[in-house]
Amino acid sequence: MDSDGRFISFDTFQSKFGLTRTNFLQFYKVVHAITKNLAAKALSMKLSLEPREFEFDPSSFALEPEIILNLAKMKSRDFYWLFIKKSYTEGQTGAKRWNEKIPMNKDSWQSVYISVKSISKEMKLREFNFKFLHRIIVTRKELCRHGTKTDEECLYCGEPDSIEHTYIYCQFTQQFIKNIV
Repeated sequence: MDSDGRFISFDTFQSKFGLTRTNFLQFYKVVHAITKNLAAKALSMKLSLEPREFEFDPSSFALEPEIILNLAKMKSRDFYWLFIKKSYTEGQTGAKRWNEKIPMNKDSWQSVYISVKSISKEMKLREFNFKFLHRIIVTRKELCRHGTKTDEECLYCGEPDSIEHTYIYCQFTQQFIKNIV
């Protein structure tokens, strides 16, 4: 950081630390990996008149002010459960947007999101389920929006395409599901 509290430029970074084999992408990875509270702490230490020791415990990490993780004792399942517990929040757009079409209460949505890991052992199906729940499946509507396709009509019936149309409302999808079931 410079004296004003801003991160130094890429050229200054290379010359100061003698890193000639780095590129700007690696530099920006490092800059964006520094959390706001760590940058504020470094700035306050830099601006303070008396030199202080930087208190750093490599075995603990503050995920949030009230959540401190002991990295030396954590196992992979602990990280997984942190992710699961944090994965359903009121701010999720996937659950909100699905709730407009398929109304369910909060506990039902939470069980749907948690059940992704138990539905199938096949990773491709889990990935599809995750993408479907989070509404990140690419349909012709998204392709048209990004300029890849010129129209957003369904390939089978010609109606405007969307995730809901493709997987719920399209008459060909409904017929396919009836034939399978």
